[in-house]
Amino acid sequence: QYQRRVHGPDSAFGQCSILCVNESEATIYCGFEVSDTPSAEKAIEVLRSKGAKTVIITLGSKGCLVFEHGKEGAMHVPAPVVANVVDTTGAGDCWIGSLAYYLSKGSSMQESCAQAHKLAALSVTKQGTQTSFPSLSDIA
Repeated sequence: QYQRRVHGPDSAFGQCSILCVNESEATIYCGFEVSDTPSAEKAIEVLRSKGAKTVIITLGSKGCLVFEHGKEGAMHVPAPVVANVVDTTGAGDCWIGSLAYYLSKGSSMQESCAQAHKLAALSVTKQGTQTSFPSLSDIA
């Protein structure tokens, strides 16, 4: 049912400093359904066995699971509850862009993921993709 559909060498996973995938992508790469923290933990192990170093699996409203290279075990970073969801289109793009921004500013992986969750949570309260993304003045 979840047959691996990605073609190419698994060695490509080892070329990533940070491999960040969502549940659907993890399902494709690993060959089994990834939909919650326990299955994401299993998927992280599979992706690490393929050479990935730091692995993040985003779980939508359930937050993300992070294995940081050189550290012990995976860490769950919860997402805030959003009461008034308008449009989830682009939330993942907002999340990954926010993660990159905070990491580039020197924030820890945990703090960067937490901030990315907050900004993606803000983005789903508005219609659209880029038009729903918070600006620097919104987060300052």
